[in-house]
Amino acid sequence: MQSFLQRIIDEPTPENHAALLLQMAKDQSSPEQIARTAEQSIAALCEKIKIEKYLALIPDILAQLPTSERAKITSLVGDLSGGEVLKRTVTVLHAQGLHLRPCSAIVGAIKKFDARVIIKKDGHQINANSMIGLLSLGATHGTELYLHADGPDAKKALEAIAQLFGEQISH
Repeated sequence: MQSFLQRIIDEPTPENHAALLLQMAKDQSSPEQIARTAEQSIAALCEKIKIEKYLALIPDILAQLPTSERAKITSLVGDLSGGEVLKRTVTVLHAQGLHLRPCSAIVGAIKKFDARVIIKKDGHQINANSMIGLLSLGATHGTELYLHADGPDAKKALEAIAQLFGEQISH
């Protein structure tokens, strides 16, 4: 266990966090131990990088976990943003789905706001300011996407993204 903790301190990556939490689950650690360790590993990471950057990594960290463990960790750790999470559902109307140009429009819109936006599809979640993450969703025409946002401009960010989907993001 110490080697995992040292690896997180030396190299705070989503993969290392996920490896630690997975190892604890395999070792059948108690939920309380997993929660405490998750909090400690988060603290170690926050000492190395700005909290805003870390919050953007949470979906990537959770994405490294198997679905069953992801739900367990999320329920134990809870919402790490500390604020209210707003939700909205949008449908991909563009005939070609989310390709490079629509994804670029979404990333460009989000950068204007002080908010963290997560997009979920079929159990997969990504940070909406990640071009690669958006493309990895493989969202085709008619796909429903679930938006979650927090931060001071969460409402405005969701409205801007929903407007893009309403306009079929036809760039």
